[in-house]
Amino acid sequence: MGISKNSPSFIERKIFRIMVENTIGKYFMKHKNNRPRTFFDEHFRLEKLSLQKDPLEKLSERIGWELFRPLLNEVFSKKAKGPGGCRPYDYVLMFKVLILQRY
Repeated sequence: MGISKNSPSFIERKIFRIMVENTIGKYFMKHKNNRPRTFFDEHFRLEKLSLQKDPLEKLSERIGWELFRPLLNEVFSKKAKGPGGCRPYDYVLMFKVLILQRY
């Protein structure tokens, strides 16, 4: 027994899909930059941030993050349980994330 096109569930699902597509489409059209992205877009964006005195660059200049690496590796290092699996995130990177959450 298949679902006919006249059944309420088919119509309800069709209306719901159209509503979701319209809502998502309007959101992306409102927030989307209409020009295509180029290879250097990220570089240009970072240059603009640098000219505006990006606070993350100030932190990187003033804090020697690599000083924390030996301590973090000592505290968080684990023996491998077996072959395979994902490599762990860089401990210094995760430490930066924790500091920035409190900043």
